[in-house]
Amino acid sequence: MGPPPARKATTDHIGGCHGMWSCGRLFAALRDANLFEDPKAIVDRPLLASPPVVTTSFEAVPRGPDGKMDGAMLMSFVEEHFALEGSDLEELVPQDWSEKGTEWLQSVPATGPMRDWAKQLNELWKCLYKKANPSPANPDRHSLLPVPHPILVAGGRFREMYYWDSYWTVKGLLVCGMHRTASLQVENLLYLLDQHGHVPNGNRVYYLNRSQPPLLSAMVDLIWQATGCVEFLAYATPLLVREHSYWMVHPHCVRVKGLSGQVHNLSRYHADWTLPRPESYGADVVTASLATARQPEAVYRDLASAAESGWDFSSRWLQSPCSLHTIRTTSVVPADLNGFLFQMETNIARFAAALNDNATCKAFQALARARQAAMDDVLWNGNSHQWKDFLLETETHCECDAVKEIVWDGSQSSGTYASNWLPLWCGLQPANGTDAEEVVESCRRSGLICSAGIATSLVESGQQWDFPNGWPPLQCMLIEGLMGAGPKGMDLAQSLARAWLATNFETFQKTGHMHEKYDVREIGRAGAGGEYTPQVGFGWTNGVALFLLQTFGWQA
Repeated sequence: MGPPPARKATTDHIGGCHGMWSCGRLFAALRDANLFEDPKAIVDRPLLASPPVVTTSFEAVPRGPDGKMDGAMLMSFVEEHFALEGSDLEELVPQDWSEKGTEWLQSVPATGPMRDWAKQLNELWKCLYKKANPSPANPDRHSLLPVPHPILVAGGRFREMYYWDSYWTVKGLLVCGMHRTASLQVENLLYLLDQHGHVPNGNRVYYLNRSQPPLLSAMVDLIWQATGCVEFLAYATPLLVREHSYWMVHPHCVRVKGLSGQVHNLSRYHADWTLPRPESYGADVVTASLATARQPEAVYRDLASAAESGWDFSSRWLQSPCSLHTIRTTSVVPADLNGFLFQMETNIARFAAALNDNATCKAFQALARARQAAMDDVLWNGNSHQWKDFLLETETHCECDAVKEIVWDGSQSSGTYASNWLPLWCGLQPANGTDAEEVVESCRRSGLICSAGIATSLVESGQQWDFPNGWPPLQCMLIEGLMGAGPKGMDLAQSLARAWLATNFETFQKTGHMHEKYDVREIGRAGAGGEYTPQVGFGWTNGVALFLLQTFGWQA
């Protein structure tokens, strides 16, 4: 298995395409006419003519005295100039898919309902594997970003591959012995990184303004461990160094004063966007209109930055926990993001060592040590034995060695979120000699652990990344992190895994679907809340379930 093809996908169309699919009069008109319940449906539709032709035709649609368009005429325009969403994708059976894909689940009974369920999960890969068919002659008519290989979509309204979702789909594919398909997903992400200088939120042009939690190095590690392909590692490592740089420059990187008074480099989510998100245009406009004391551009940036975090939306980013218009994502230094970057730094150091690149190895070992020290000083809470987000509150303009810089002061968040324990998964050690089992005990006492898994937060805000929802990636990371935290950690991990598998299984028996999130208050209940209808499919849910079945098995 080698690196992706050397051919670079043309990005000449992205400026025009981005303009067509960004926030203009078309989306304002569609919002006013209330033609689409989900704005993502229109931005995913391919154009039937070039963007200039479509724009000219739109401007020619008659307006009423109030400047608004008749809904029927606007719908006629859409049907004439847009193909259906998803029409530029076709299902494809992965070449390495096999009906025997679940034979690797040695700890699952060979017969019975749990084995049947695992087989059905394996079948779902065929439903989620897509070949993109944008017109090569007219790439500017599609919002899909080209990638060299077929993609695994998340499911439902999510008709594209997503950055951080891919980590758990890759884990599930590897459980099913689909090493080739797993490798192709990682190669697609490396390709996007090579093309754009960062990994976009997903492979759509309207996602280019932001990334997602940086787990690409962890995916590269999965593939390397599964295949042992040094050529793949040699291709990926320089690109990972490039991705690291994306997160280590302003505005993602900030200078923060710790408890010791020392100033550290830490990172935050910060989208390059100051308009309503095209895929959520109307909702963003309404949210910004409620924030009367702020500039709309600042609200739009914080909304997009929350999407970059993957937690869109959560009281974690809100000044007032039940009011979305108080969003302040860019004022939060997240514990989990910096844990992910610590993991990236340690991974790159290991990869470089395997490639005999001693200079890169030493450089990233030093970066990891510096981030560990920064997290100890800024994010670690010794009283509660967990890592806390840091809220940026006051900035000071300083001059050091003739270089002017902004240094932030602030305070730790008081909130209890599942993310407070994710640094365990990233390989962070508790500060000040704290025993790992004290961290386990703090998690056990947090109030987050429920009968069907671990809740995202304690706040019932109505946002989907809050109570009572539990999310597959959080369950998986917490379980894996706890597994390495002593006997008590392993006991808690096993308990959480059993609960999560039980609720996935029972809900599947009731609905016939795997869901993107679950209500952790009760076994067998799908999650709810958020800015869109809950989705089924579902890539990362399937991957986590397969991984947990492989790791823990199932005892009826």
